[in-house]
Amino acid sequence: MHPAGALLCREPVFRVEGEVVDFTALGERSHADLSADFTAAARRALAAFAAPGALEREFPFAFGPAPGLLIAQISLSETLAHGWDLARGAGVPYRPDDRVVDAVARWHAAGSAEDRQRSGMFGPPVVGAADASPFEKLLALLGREA
Repeated sequence: MHPAGALLCREPVFRVEGEVVDFTALGERSHADLSADFTAAARRALAAFAAPGALEREFPFAFGPAPGLLIAQISLSETLAHGWDLARGAGVPYRPDDRVVDAVARWHAAGSAEDRQRSGMFGPPVVGAADASPFEKLLALLGREA
C-alpha cells in the first residue's frame, strides 16, 4: 500500500493484514503471497478513500496535516508514475487508463516545474517527441524520458 493510503486507513505504513512487513524477507515470500498482500492493502486504501468525507477531512501527512483530496491526488500520481517505473524496469508493457493519465496531468499542470523540482522528487521537465501520447507528455513533465 502506498504510505498515503495507509495514513487514511490509520494503519502503520509497513503493515500488511495486521503484520509488520520485514522488507528484508520479501524475497523469501511467494509471488502469490505478495500479490495477495498487495491486493488486500489496495482494497483497504480504496475503501479508506471512498469513506464519506474522506476527501474533505485532514489526515497526518509527511509535510503536515493534509486534506484527503490532496493525499488521493498524490497517491494516484505516485501509483501511475511508479507503476511505469516498475514496468519499464521489468521490461513489460504499461498501459495506464486514459482517465487516470488525464487526471494526474491536470493536477501536475496546475503546479509549476519549480515547485515540483523544489520538492526534490522530480527532475526538470524533458523535451518529449512532437507526436508523444498524453502519457508520454506527462512523463516528460515529470522529468522522465519515455
